[in-house]
Amino acid sequence: MRCHIFVRLLPVAAMVLALSAPGQDARESEALRLAASKAATSLAAANPGGGKTIALLPLGKDAGGVLSGALKSALTAKGLPCVEAKDDPFFDEIMKQVEWDERKEDMLDAGTVARFGKLQAGQLLLYGWVRQCDVSPRRAYAEIELHLSSVETKRHLWGGTFVSREYTGEDVRGLVDLDEPMRGVLKKAFADAATSLASSAKLGAAKTIAVVPLAGDLDRYATGLAEGMFSSLPDLSPRNLGTNTLAEAMAMARGDSPKADAVLYGALRDLSVALTQEDVIKGNTYRYHAEVQLRIQAGSGDILWSDTIAVGEDVFVPRDAVADAVNAAAKRPRTVMLVVGGVLALLVLLVVVRMFFGAVSRPR
Repeated sequence: MRCHIFVRLLPVAAMVLALSAPGQDARESEALRLAASKAATSLAAANPGGGKTIALLPLGKDAGGVLSGALKSALTAKGLPCVEAKDDPFFDEIMKQVEWDERKEDMLDAGTVARFGKLQAGQLLLYGWVRQCDVSPRRAYAEIELHLSSVETKRHLWGGTFVSREYTGEDVRGLVDLDEPMRGVLKKAFADAATSLASSAKLGAAKTIAVVPLAGDLDRYATGLAEGMFSSLPDLSPRNLGTNTLAEAMAMARGDSPKADAVLYGALRDLSVALTQEDVIKGNTYRYHAEVQLRIQAGSGDILWSDTIAVGEDVFVPRDAVADAVNAAAKRPRTVMLVVGGVLALLVLLVVVRMFFGAVSRPR
């Protein structure tokens, strides 16, 4: 019996081992897989390559190739042909000719993209890195940035930053759509960030700050708050460069004619609500928590300011509010009644039909 149980557990154990690279927490691997799935969905929806084969370059800070494997599987599942560039027979030869740094946080320049033209399978280059991946007792977090370029035209076709936040515990849930309490918590977080920024002495001659959409900010609400921070800082002004990623903004902040002195970027690392006290008579108390990571980086790569702001707030929801929601639903019975009426009518019809055929088939 024990042998049979062991045999049944073998596939589960193999799956866990496949998801986890040496030294990598299984929850980190799962968070990376979920972030890769979001990236694949975005790329498939944009489809800038028109179905051409994607060559996936080695990804920075991808321990054990967990993200690469998850990304390749996710893209294939979306119908996008994808191969890993390292499997190409010319890959080693190409790598000897390019300066490659797995910590590189810039888009590949046209000259480097041209060198990858020797790849036999891929006509598009997909590259990027893991910006953050960690776990805590309450959540697993992964943040990745990816880019796609055409080998033929040397043009940058697509880029994005993708975040996965997975929470543990039955009473904790992550928020995607921001409700009013969470918006209030975020406002407090950015007010604290503005105070921190005002006291920074490292900004120097930086005057114009390009604001990159914050990772994990689906409706750009927090990014708008980031831009609003500068209203209380007259010596600094935000600039929208129309870019979606850090790499694109950094490229614009460099060169002979930089479009900004520095770049502000960051992520919503935590957006969660937890039930802290339940009262069946009076109501429930929830703990709203937000963690915002922000950084300002000069075109030279120097970090001018960095801070992580965490804000929590308790929100009491009266039991009457729950009752009101139920009553409001009860005041809209038309659709429900129509469905119930339709089901009853169908049951009656089935009974009549059965009685009819029973009468016809009864021997006389």
